Amino acid sequence: MPVHCYSVIFFLPLPPGLTSRKGTWQTLIMFQKIKRFIDKYGMIKKNEKILVCLSGGPDSLFLAHFLLKYKKLYALKIYACHIDHCYRDSSYRDADFCRDFCRIAGIPFYCRKIHLDKFSEEKARKLRYEIFSDLARKLRCDKIATGHTLDDNAETVIMWLIRGCGIKGLLGIPPVRGNIIRPVLCVSKNEITNYLREKEISFCVDETNLRE
Repeated sequence: MPVHCYSVIFFLPLPPGLTSRKGTWQTLIMFQKIKRFIDKYGMIKKNEKILVCLSGGPDSLFLAHFLLKYKKLYALKIYACHIDHCYRDSSYRDADFCRDFCRIAGIPFYCRKIHLDKFSEEKARKLRYEIFSDLARKLRCDKIATGHTLDDNAETVIMWLIRGCGIKGLLGIPPVRGNIIRPVLCVSKNEITNYLREKEISFCVDETNLRE
């Protein structure tokens, strides 16, 4: 009689709602990989308040979904903040989507707007983090969680190397910087979108990224 070995992933707590369905093994492996990554860097402790930076895109939505799955395990209080950059007429739809998602999920939701005369990703990024930090302080959140992935990390490394920063650029995006944590930095966008599609979980797509 053959002996079946099922790896060590069962030694870690599994989130509720994962049963024997299509793609379950891949899902279990991915969730356990993220759980180990979080524990390795001490990102989350029990009874913490976490502010999720929620754009409505696949990465941040998956992050919120993951934290909800492990909410009981860590005894978390989860909040979400969406930044409307107002640089396209339809940007309000992303805000509405995030608001509806949080209402259904029972997550306190906050939306802030950024108005720039001339859009600059660097300026927008700085403003976003200022808003997140200010809101986290007001809500007394312990951590600010962003949805950066392996792909973002690779792009950052390439960008810094092109700018000639040398060895420093090879470090990429830090998993933890102060009270900012990046729990899904260990998984790819492809893994995330596959999971969301398998579970039929909707997410926003920035239409400006679809233009030539």
